[in-house]
Amino acid sequence: GVGGAVALLVLLLVGWVATRPGVGYVMLDLQRVPPEVRGRMQVTLDTQPIAVESGGTTLLREVTAGQVMVTVSAEGYKTFTRTLQVNSGKGVEPVEVALESLVRTASLVLVTQPSDAQVKVDGKVIRAQGASDAFIKGVPISGQEWVVEISAPQHKPASKRVPLTGDGPFEVSLKLEPVVSKVSVKIDSKPAGAVIFAGGQELGETPATVLVSPNVRQLTLKLKCHNDAEVDVPAPEAGESIATATVSLKRQPRCR
Repeated sequence: GVGGAVALLVLLLVGWVATRPGVGYVMLDLQRVPPEVRGRMQVTLDTQPIAVESGGTTLLREVTAGQVMVTVSAEGYKTFTRTLQVNSGKGVEPVEVALESLVRTASLVLVTQPSDAQVKVDGKVIRAQGASDAFIKGVPISGQEWVVEISAPQHKPASKRVPLTGDGPFEVSLKLEPVVSKVSVKIDSKPAGAVIFAGGQELGETPATVLVSPNVRQLTLKLKCHNDAEVDVPAPEAGESIATATVSLKRQPRCR
């Protein structure tokens, strides 16, 4: 009768509770995943997508006890897959997630003059102007060689091809040549008309504005019946682009 039906229903409920799968916990440790990748990676637990916060380094989820497949993927990285045996209860099954980059990289050891020059590899800046890091890790490899370009203000840029044989690190040593800009010097003499020489080269007669190389330190003035005069090349005054020098020439006695 009714009592038998109730007893049967109770037995069915007890059986269902007894056979219902338990739950357990999986904790993903994301510390070995680059921070910039965490926000864009896809995580699934037994094909069930899981939301990931970009700033988090751990992810705890309740799952059905038994075998659980963890899959973590991100563009540019090999897909991480791990199958776990999760027991029911409050115990947590930890999983350390490590994503391996599909892009081959190597380290670069830099010796540059100036030491804070900007460095590009294959057109991409890997060290900004003003930085002087000598060891750069994780430089992408896209072929058989790197084209390393170095530049700095007031210097001629330079580049070098670096063959990529072996795993590195690879060393690059480059010295930049300063840009040679000539210095303007306005020379006057008393009396005027003296011939201006720089390193034996005639530049004109006073008064004149002449262009000299930065490595020229002295000018010589020659005028008939006067002693030669050596003139130190002066530096321009603050805010001026032209240096000026005025020289009085000493007359030689009894010279006509």
